[in-house]
Amino acid sequence: MPYTPGWDLIGIVDQIGEGVSGFQRGQIVAAMPISGSYAQYVCLPQRECIPVPTGLEPAEAVAAVLN
Repeated sequence: MPYTPGWDLIGIVDQIGEGVSGFQRGQIVAAMPISGSYAQYVCLPQRECIPVPTGLEPAEAVAAVLN
């Protein structure tokens, strides 16, 4: 497969896999998959996603994930 760059991301949950709880469609989440974040859609395990609190700017949220 071709390589897709992108170390970290802030995104909106589009779909939820079977057995996943604690997230809902439309929720904003942060993650650090190490590669692939520049893709239009990214499929990640639940354990890699962190809910972003309401009112937190994307730059602040991704900085928190990186640190």
